[in-house]
Amino acid sequence: MTNTHRHLVTQLYVAVVTLLGFALLLGSLPEVARQPLPLLLFLAGCAGLAQRFPVALFRNSDVSVAFAITFATLLLLGTPAAIWVNLPSALMLWVASTKGVLPAHRGLFNIGSFSLSAATAGLVYSALGGSTPPADFVSALPAMAAAAVTYFAMNSGLTAMAIGLSTHSSVRDVWRVNYAWMVLNYLGLAVNGIALAGAYLAMNIQGMLFFLAPLVIARYSFNLFMAKSREVREQNHRLELAKSQLEESYLNTIAALVAAIDAKDHYTQGHSKVTAHYATLTARAMGLSDREVAGVYLAALFHDIGKIAIPEHILNKPDRLSSEEWETVVQHSSVGSQIIAQITNLRWVAPAIRHHHEHFDGSGYPDHLQGDQIPLTAQILAVADAYQAMRSKRPYRQPRPHQEALAELRLNAGTQFSPQVVEAFVQAISTEVTPLAEKLPLRVAEILHVSQPQF
Repeated sequence: MTNTHRHLVTQLYVAVVTLLGFALLLGSLPEVARQPLPLLLFLAGCAGLAQRFPVALFRNSDVSVAFAITFATLLLLGTPAAIWVNLPSALMLWVASTKGVLPAHRGLFNIGSFSLSAATAGLVYSALGGSTPPADFVSALPAMAAAAVTYFAMNSGLTAMAIGLSTHSSVRDVWRVNYAWMVLNYLGLAVNGIALAGAYLAMNIQGMLFFLAPLVIARYSFNLFMAKSREVREQNHRLELAKSQLEESYLNTIAALVAAIDAKDHYTQGHSKVTAHYATLTARAMGLSDREVAGVYLAALFHDIGKIAIPEHILNKPDRLSSEEWETVVQHSSVGSQIIAQITNLRWVAPAIRHHHEHFDGSGYPDHLQGDQIPLTAQILAVADAYQAMRSKRPYRQPRPHQEALAELRLNAGTQFSPQVVEAFVQAISTEVTPLAEKLPLRVAEILHVSQPQF
């Protein structure tokens, strides 16, 4: 859905709720005219006053104790009166909310949603045998509870829908974050409403004035809770910011380590990044998950980190290495895995680094693993690393042509390399059309802080 279409849907939704609300107001007017005016005005004034001092919620929402007044009206005078007593609450929310005067469409929407909520609650109350006023409060409690839950569900649901449509958010998530926790609070306010209705039946308006004190306490409790919630959210925001800074530090560390490798070995500068590119393409071709692909990328990026421990005169020797020098070089995979294992957020890729020189037939190093004993990440890395090495210039030879390198990989499939990985590699680089960055849907920073299983 485009932004224009979504905006039109939001406007239509607001218009429908508003029109239905005004239709209920007009339709209930004849019945309201027959109610005792002093009581009706008293209840409407209390509801408006309660809404004048709401408690600010998250994402531009408010809650007040006015529902208790509306619920008492529903029990004493019926649904039409409850709809009209809700009107001062909606008007007060419009012109004197915690955010100042609301836009016209939001004010009208609140009138509509308040009216619909009162109407549906009254409908449920009557359908379950509730009378006005209640003949027996105890027997009417199930109907009262159902009516309170219905009011809450309708009011919060209508508002969550409006917020979700206007902010391109999930309606369910909006409701869960902002309103799901409030159901018990509404039931508590319903109890206050029941007490107000009982007080009026026993002592008229004077009795209701006495029972308004719990509403003041309820509002105070709301404020304390929301203040604590805002404090917790601010702390969470600071933690998220710190995590982002830590992830950025990890990325800077990655860049520095890769640069250090390139600086030590003049003949393989850029080798790690290119190998990571080919390894990622291969992992994609083999159908690995996004996180597994990211693991392949990280392992390939660091597979030669152990060369930091190798003397430069050996790394940059223009002739073939002696057996003693070769024994020094082959230690780089073990050293590299030990280095990476010390970094908590990269430890899960250490096995791939250690075993990327194992051979499929068990003749490799350092642990002489064979076949499926070798982590799949290491099998992929071995093929990509070998191809890039053959395609690169060395002190003792020129780079080998692309087709010759592929032929060498296939020749050694089943002995040095996994046949499955070799074929996936050949397929991947023959169909490559986009750069590496576009083939990784997950940023590396997004997975560094997640504890991952080892491959």
